Amino acid sequence: TWIKSMNDPTWVRKNGGKPNKEPGEPYQDPKAFDDWLAKNVGSFEEVDLLVLFGLTADRCVLSTAQQLCHRGYDVKVLAEATDVANGVQAEKERFLKSTPFIYWAEPITFREIEQLI
Repeated sequence: TWIKSMNDPTWVRKNGGKPNKEPGEPYQDPKAFDDWLAKNVGSFEEVDLLVLFGLTADRCVLSTAQQLCHRGYDVKVLAEATDVANGVQAEKERFLKSTPFIYWAEPITFREIEQLI
């Protein structure tokens, strides 16, 4: 169903984010995501490392990591700043180290980021 697609950052809705307007049906707009990346993040050639965090690693974070990886970014996910949908810590740890997740991103900790800086 299209609801699952909304985890992917290339899917948008007309009037999305406008509290006084009714949101339209979702549609895919990869160019809008590319434009947003160019304006707010930079190209993959300009960015050494892109660290993601979000509500659910097994939903929106995974979908975003896939899109970023397809565009050439080196993607890491901040392990302490995301969870899995069911909230079970053991499942989160397992998911962050398993396929398909590791094809798209690698988990990283705050401490590891500090060492990179």
